[in-house]
Amino acid sequence: MGEIKPVDSDSLPWVSAFLSEQFHPGSDDEFARPEVLRWQYLEWPEAGGPRAVNFLEGSRVAAHGGVIYTRFLNPTAPGHGPLTSNIHSWAAEPNAGPAGLMLLMQTFANSEVQYAFSFSEKAGRVFHSTGFEPVQVIPQFLRVMRPGFWRRLHQNQPPLKRLALWAIDAGISSARACRPPPKPLTAEAVTTFDTRAEEIAAAASRHCVLSSRSPDFLNHQLRYPHGTTRGYYLRDGTRAVGLALLHVHQRRGVRVGKILDCLLESPDADAYARALRVLVTELAGLKVDLAICYGGTPWLQAALRRNRFFRRGKHALLLRDKKSRLPRNWPFQMTFLESDLAFL
Repeated sequence: MGEIKPVDSDSLPWVSAFLSEQFHPGSDDEFARPEVLRWQYLEWPEAGGPRAVNFLEGSRVAAHGGVIYTRFLNPTAPGHGPLTSNIHSWAAEPNAGPAGLMLLMQTFANSEVQYAFSFSEKAGRVFHSTGFEPVQVIPQFLRVMRPGFWRRLHQNQPPLKRLALWAIDAGISSARACRPPPKPLTAEAVTTFDTRAEEIAAAASRHCVLSSRSPDFLNHQLRYPHGTTRGYYLRDGTRAVGLALLHVHQRRGVRVGKILDCLLESPDADAYARALRVLVTELAGLKVDLAICYGGTPWLQAALRRNRFFRRGKHALLLRDKKSRLPRNWPFQMTFLESDLAFL
């Protein structure tokens, strides 16, 4: 008979081996490395439950799930948002029976609302069967930062499709270069965030649903053990009006720059265009080939387009909210930070 146990320091090697067997990481993938699992599961600020759980049969991991806990700020009810969770790195052996479902059910007991943002088709079927509902589609935006990278974009597609996608994306990017964004905001690099980050998130939450931005959470992101992660306050003159996080890593010969977060107090598309312009400059200084950002709100999407980003890819956002603690008719500001995609 198996048992559910929180991941601890002693079980990290078992979890690393299990995730490697289930997801087959490449030589430059980091998600199953013990130091990353320690950062993600054991060093993260405390929350409503364990950051990761195993279903053990003896000393063998038969199923595993990591959990992200946050609070979603509600524009219709300012204040303390509901405790919300997202299961990730979720897998089970073929003969594990209901073990994977049991791990999911435990997150239901430890949080008021659950969401899914990045998941497989198989996981999606389980989510739908357990009460998750579609809320919004979050588009992914790309910008080619180095001209020589265009020939590598869509390289895994058939030749004709690759040519068509290349023509569309390059044409959109070139056309948007004719309308440059306004004067950029100033990016003040920080090694630690303070309570100003919470104030910015509280102001932004008057216009959309978003996760809380506690200093402990943001500073934990800055301590990711690989690649380059940088934090910024975005200033208009002397006043901090927003915050941002960037992460750069090398994967399969491509230097990728992710805009993990770009959040402003105001929902003004011009202000977001100014913010993205300075972040693009930062990424150019970090010599990235490709920049990636999610755009959950209309104003962020408009700003990305003004900065020569083009839409390519998307993720469905599912919500399990039995007591309707969150509104459905407001945009959700979903970013890399609300999933396990930030450092993949």
